[in-house]
Formats: sequence, C-alpha cells, structure tokens
Amino acid sequence: MNYFDQVFFGKYLREGEDLVFVCHRHPLLIIDRIIVTLFVGLALPTFFYYNDSFSLQTLVPFLYFETYAVILYLFLVYKIFDWYNDVWLITDLWVIDIDWDIFARHVIYIDYHDIKGSEIQTHSFWDSFFHKGDVILYTAGDGEDFVLEWAENPHDISDHIEEVIQEIAEKKEYEDKAPMELLLHTLTEVVRDHLEGNTRQNPGKELEEEEELERVLTKKGTIDLR
Repeated sequence: MNYFDQVFFGKYLREGEDLVFVCHRHPLLIIDRIIVTLFVGLALPTFFYYNDSFSLQTLVPFLYFETYAVILYLFLVYKIFDWYNDVWLITDLWVIDIDWDIFARHVIYIDYHDIKGSEIQTHSFWDSFFHKGDVILYTAGDGEDFVLEWAENPHDISDHIEEVIQEIAEKKEYEDKAPMELLLHTLTEVVRDHLEGNTRQNPGKELEEEEELERVLTKKGTIDLR
C-alpha cells in the first residue's frame, strides 16, 4: 500500500482507525478500456479527419472536432477516477465497500463479525496468469453478499481479511481471559495476606511449634530427615 492511497482514502476512516490494505480492481480493466477508447474513439477519427476521408473536414468544422476530443479526454479521466475510487478498504475495524459515482458515492461498512466466509473466483487461465479474479464476501443476516469484480491479487485480499479476523478473535480471547487471571491473582494475594496475618498475630504459637519439633527430633531413636 502506497502513501498516496493512505492519504487519499483517509477521509473514509474514523479517528484512531488504521488502514491495513486497499483493494483495487485490476489495472487491466482500465487499461483495456483506455486502449479501446483511444483507438476507436480518437485515433481512427483523427486519421480519417486529417486525411479528409469521406469529406469530414467539410462536414465537421475543426472546432467541433476539437470539442469532441476534449469531451473524450474528460471521459477517460472520469473512467480512470471511477476505477481508482471503486475499492474495498480493509481496516482494523471493518471492510469498507466504496462504490463511487460522479454525482454520488455509496459507502458500506462490513463488520468482521458479520463475515461468514470468502471465496475467490477465477474464470480462465488468464485470470490466474494476471493475478486477477472476483472476491466474494459472504455475510450473515439478510444474506447480502459483497463482490469485488476484477480484483487485483485476490488471494492477498482474502489473506489480509483473514489475518484481521484472526487478530480480532485473539484480542477478544485475551480480553475475556484477562479479568479471570486478574481475579485469580487477587484471590491468591488475599489468601497469602490472610495466612501471613495469622502468623504475625500468633508468633508465640509458631515458636511453640518449633520447640516441640526440636524436642521430638532430639529424642533417642528419632532420625532427623530434614
């Protein structure tokens, strides 16, 4: 995860929340669209226009053609921004599903306790070759599942989610065990203090017990096994 991702997506995090991993769609998705758009939408029309094929220069004023090129450029910028913003954010609290649009954005916070499992789907050899695939999160409740299509390095995404879930489980186990350990420690200290208190309150009795022990040991025929 690069520094720019941390800064750019920081606005979706709450105070004290740590960003673990940013799950992007595979770059091939946007590269493919850019190449097709530039070739079909710009390169071919430009070639035909400057060669005046079909009398395009007469039919289409140059200003209109420039306007078309600018609009196409803005469209490509939008598609790149849309690709970059449609992500999953894996944090230490939940998975944030962001569905970005130019006029609105939909943000869903998926609690780790609601995640019942995950699945990775690859549809061809090329998916495995380029390390891309669909990541599916199965959730409890109403059965709504979440899918990140064309995910980049889907196995890394699944591993990061499983690691955070494991860390949360271990932390909860420790928090549940800590009060019991504290209680046992406290009871041990109370019992020890109580026994030491009895000893201090009856020093004469302890001395009598030691004298009696010495008297028995000094008897003829008694073997001291201490």
